[in-house]
Amino acid sequence: MTVTIRTLCENTAAIKGVLGEWGWSVIVETGDSTIMLDTGASGTVIKNAEIMNVDLLKTDVLVLSHGHNDHTGGLQNVLTHIPGVRIICHPGVWEAKYKNRNGNMDYIGVMASKGFIESASNVTLSAEPVMIDRYCLFTGNIPMTVNYEISDDDFFIRENDGSFRRDYLDDDAALVVKTDKGLVIVTGCAHRGIVNTLIHAINITGDDRIYGVVGGTHLYPKDNKTIDATIKDLLSMDIKRIGVSHCTGAYGTTKLAEAFGDRFFQNHAGMVTVFD
Repeated sequence: MTVTIRTLCENTAAIKGVLGEWGWSVIVETGDSTIMLDTGASGTVIKNAEIMNVDLLKTDVLVLSHGHNDHTGGLQNVLTHIPGVRIICHPGVWEAKYKNRNGNMDYIGVMASKGFIESASNVTLSAEPVMIDRYCLFTGNIPMTVNYEISDDDFFIRENDGSFRRDYLDDDAALVVKTDKGLVIVTGCAHRGIVNTLIHAINITGDDRIYGVVGGTHLYPKDNKTIDATIKDLLSMDIKRIGVSHCTGAYGTTKLAEAFGDRFFQNHAGMVTVFD
């Protein structure tokens, strides 16, 4: 089978006319379904889809990797464009998410109202894996088992009484596509750790062959020791192709490129990647 990934939104753009922004959105075509993962930070996915000749009306399912607004900011624009689409996400996506920036609590959660989303779509909430079609599944909650992959301490959730509690990004999830050559794993930010994400994908599918990894790895702003440990573990998994984006950071991207050589590529908005 063939898996095609069309990157609609990423920090940088690969072709003329496509807009880059701090955000993430891809179309994943499995042969059974057309799945959108995330919606970027604004409405750029609509413009970029037009330039890339991607018909968003063919989208069968919209998956949200987590609730941060650089992945959900385009949600209202997308749902206006493709009303009624099925949404799959972790229940924690809808929590009031904040980031502590030098003592200031800035809201970074979903901008569209929950009422609008529920009226414009068919929402499936699950902390457990969900089979989307014969080949693709939503990971659900990703266990944190690797000792050096630790959630950032500047993310918080605001409770109804106005108090804040630490956000461990329980809602962070990914897509896993099963192919004859192994798993193709498409991440959002991998806030729960890219190695944890791949381990979970292996555990829920029973397949330890990783054919491809595309998406954010959240190596920014990790320290050099963590990045080195991450790369060591990724190399041990014998990944055939790895294309990083968004929150990987310049240093992490450079180190991955050095480690993986011709198996590595940097993934930008406007790119089409095929795993066959």
